[in-house]
Amino acid sequence: MDRYKVSSRCSIKEAMICIEHNSSGACAVHDEMNKIIAVVTDGDIRRALIAGSTMSDSVMCAANQTFISVKESDSIEESIIAAAKGLNFIPKVSSSGELIDVISIKRETTFPISNIFFKGNEIQYVNDCLRSGWISSQGKYVKAFEENFAEWVGSRHALAVSNGTVAIQLALVACGIKPGDRVIVPDFTFAATINAVLAVGAVPVIVPVEEVSLGIDTDALDLNILNQASAMIAVHIYGMPCNIIALEKICKRHNIVLIEDCAEALGTKVEGRHVGTFGHAATFSFFGNKTITTGEGGMIIFNESIAYDLASILRDHGMSKEKKYIHLYAGYNYRMTNIQAAIGVAQLENIEYYIEQKIRIAHLYNKFLSGESRDIQLPIDRTCERNSHWLYALRLRGGLVEKRDEIIDILQRIGVQSRPYFFPLCKMDPYKAYSLDSLEYSTENISLSGLCLPTYPQLEENEIEYIARNLLGAIATVKGR
Repeated sequence: MDRYKVSSRCSIKEAMICIEHNSSGACAVHDEMNKIIAVVTDGDIRRALIAGSTMSDSVMCAANQTFISVKESDSIEESIIAAAKGLNFIPKVSSSGELIDVISIKRETTFPISNIFFKGNEIQYVNDCLRSGWISSQGKYVKAFEENFAEWVGSRHALAVSNGTVAIQLALVACGIKPGDRVIVPDFTFAATINAVLAVGAVPVIVPVEEVSLGIDTDALDLNILNQASAMIAVHIYGMPCNIIALEKICKRHNIVLIEDCAEALGTKVEGRHVGTFGHAATFSFFGNKTITTGEGGMIIFNESIAYDLASILRDHGMSKEKKYIHLYAGYNYRMTNIQAAIGVAQLENIEYYIEQKIRIAHLYNKFLSGESRDIQLPIDRTCERNSHWLYALRLRGGLVEKRDEIIDILQRIGVQSRPYFFPLCKMDPYKAYSLDSLEYSTENISLSGLCLPTYPQLEENEIEYIARNLLGAIATVKGR
């Protein structure tokens, strides 16, 4: 905490240097016994200089001795209430008055919901691209990324594309889905899933999701829906696997193309198999907040060579692989650049580390929040599955559901970013027409109760405990209102 405090014997100039170094806009002032006796902000110093003080004068000429502080023994909610007063620097002090922490509203990005982490050969491989001149979609890293990815997930083929949304679109087309075909999609998913169906010209059929896996509810799939469907997109959400075993059986029985949307489930396994290997094709996203990233980018995996071959041609403008500039189809430009793939190759080299860290973080959150079952439903891990915990996704209970957004706001003000669950597709104007009157959708209850906490490899145990304690403090605060 030394970077947040100066001695009362220091000059205004020394206090300004301290404030500059800690980037919080203020510092605490302690006496000879190391007890905090004042706070000085950059604004306080500016006003003192205007009033005639000099840089060599004592910091006490500018310091505010009637400051707000929080004691070590104070409850979490009292700390939050103090922060909510709008102050940017609130000392937290021990029983003897020594500085032990700082509460700062300026810490808006102290704990973001996700954080890019490069720990390997990313710079080396990108520099190799730059030196070689192979920076667009031609170059060795695209092929290497595809081959390495296919081997890692246990698939026969992998095709790198420009993002996760076009991955879904291209997978549908390659698997034979045409304009007018009906495609089953879960009500609870990011809109990219349904947008890709609409981009193909197919007709989405929105179905309810189950409470546990948050994936498609098999009980909602009556014969009328199944007999009319050409495809189904099974989404693995927040790292949790959907009931893919049952969905695979249903699709086989009714001759339905099964596409798995694994954008948020890299590293998730069911009975020892990586998600994505159950369907005809599966898609992944490498957006900046995903478990591994290429900035933008996506991947499609196929177990069938015919669909893979078609997708690889369509990705490259529908152009023949044998005769350049002879186009076999009206295709797309959905290619990944060599630079993106170079980053992907490096990220994939450390994929197990990233997943292990996400799982570690989830277990620590469970440890610090497990005693609050009346207020919080923790993520559910099934013994036969590996939840890769793309985000730590919990749900609030009872009256806290309607207070969810207040809790998010309180956490944001003390530097902890959180985010709500996705909103139901059937409730949004562009997609309402694709829900069915015959079905009962309970997704809104799931959506309104959901809250995701920061989940990225750099988080340390004490930081996770800090986030958990402040979540519990925020809950206590809104319950007391």
